[in-house]
Amino acid sequence: MAVVRRVRILLAAGLNTDLIREVLPCMAEEGAVLAPTCAEMAQDLRRERERPTSSIEQFQAARALLGSIIHADEAINAGAGHSGQ
Repeated sequence: MAVVRRVRILLAAGLNTDLIREVLPCMAEEGAVLAPTCAEMAQDLRRERERPTSSIEQFQAARALLGSIIHADEAINAGAGHSGQ
């Protein structure tokens, strides 16, 4: 059961199954969290942590752009006397 729990934790952290297969032998449970036991695994996990950060930044930029487009539409429709719907 401990292995299943570790896999679930790593999946919830966003790791794919191929990476989990690589890092699982180098993971130990430290209370309620997992800790890497191999020095190189910590660096791999740091790199993996940057992936969602980059995605978040891309989503925020896309959201801001969509907001600008929506705002422009609302301004055009307000100026033309339309409700925008």
